[in-house]
Amino acid sequence: LPTPITRGSGLVGRLPHPSPTRRLAPIRSSFPPLAASPSELGMADPPKTNKPLGPPRSRGSRGVSRGGSRAATAASRMSRGSGSSGSSRKDSDTVDEDGTKTPKLNPPRKPTSRAYGSVRARIRVRGGRPMMQGFANVGSVFDEAKSEELHPQIIKMARRSGQLNLSNRGMHEVPDKVYHIHEMDADEAKKMMMGMSMDSTDDDRWWEQTDLTRLYLSSNCLSSISPKISNLMSLQVLDLSDNCLTSLPSTIGELTCLHRLNLSHNRLEELPAGLFLISDLRSLQLDHNQLSSLSNDLGNLTVLEYLDVSHNALTELPASIGYMQRLSKFNASNNKLQELPYEIGDCFGLNQLDLNQNELKGLPDSIGNLQKIEQLYLRYNSIQILPPLHNCASLKELHLGFNFIKEIEAEQLNHLTGISVLDFETIRLMICLIR
Repeated sequence: LPTPITRGSGLVGRLPHPSPTRRLAPIRSSFPPLAASPSELGMADPPKTNKPLGPPRSRGSRGVSRGGSRAATAASRMSRGSGSSGSSRKDSDTVDEDGTKTPKLNPPRKPTSRAYGSVRARIRVRGGRPMMQGFANVGSVFDEAKSEELHPQIIKMARRSGQLNLSNRGMHEVPDKVYHIHEMDADEAKKMMMGMSMDSTDDDRWWEQTDLTRLYLSSNCLSSISPKISNLMSLQVLDLSDNCLTSLPSTIGELTCLHRLNLSHNRLEELPAGLFLISDLRSLQLDHNQLSSLSNDLGNLTVLEYLDVSHNALTELPASIGYMQRLSKFNASNNKLQELPYEIGDCFGLNQLDLNQNELKGLPDSIGNLQKIEQLYLRYNSIQILPPLHNCASLKELHLGFNFIKEIEAEQLNHLTGISVLDFETIRLMICLIR
């Protein structure tokens, strides 16, 4: 044993010498291996194939454990989506030359688009015209099957604003919902039965709804209008221009609040009698149609201010036009008029009169009574004598080009103190009169 160390002895203590370390022998177990090879069990080795059993998987794929077999994983995947019969050639497995079946993977399915699912604007060309589809144009009006049904978003906005614009939609008929836009359909009634009342945040609030006052149906393929148009009693503006209309319902006369009616660029040959019962009509556009005559009931539109019947086949104008004393602009150009009624001089509010490109041979003397006339267009006619214009002191432009007028007396021009443009035989003279 080493000598113990004491205090003050002056001896240096000795530490015991370390014993040498021994290496441990490896532990050998007598247990059998967990799995035996097929040859040890007396079984034949499986056939070897050079063809891979499935597509390589990325690191981020799921559903395959590290120790699992690729072949088992691919086979289990095919068994999930395959049917019991397996009669389809696309779903059947491929067989190699050595008899090994290799499962065939189906391509991923493309997601199908849902109706009204896109909130982005898409541009498509229909009939040579670019069209916007999607919520950029207040929602898509029609669904993917092109059934003429209004989108719920448009119905909501029409109820709130009182305006409905269905122009340039390629419609062949007006959706029936337009004539009943303030009536609840089956879906809305079902929501109310389920407790979703109309005062909720998702639906329209009934106190915010307004009557439909403006309806735009121009640039479509409409051939007729339903008599149900009379349901829109509060309608003030109706635009049916640029369609294929051949007739109008007589119930259009029940739109007593209508102020402006546009029927231009259609195929109308006659007008219903109810049209002349709209006593509050201010603007009527009938240009570019196939009208050959106008009813004498035209004079019932006593508050009409703008009338356009150009580009038709009219041969005469009704005498009742003299009752339209508020008429300020009248366009009857590009017709077959041979004479004007004497009553046209009674339109005291007439400011602009366009009679270009007709077959007029003369003018009535009453045309000199138009005190407020400022622009008078008489080009491309067969007029030989110009009547005196004594009371046309407000006249500023007189267009007489391409006629058969031989002379104009100086007395006729003396009364035209405000004239600035005189078009005579394709020569436009600027006359400056010094008072």
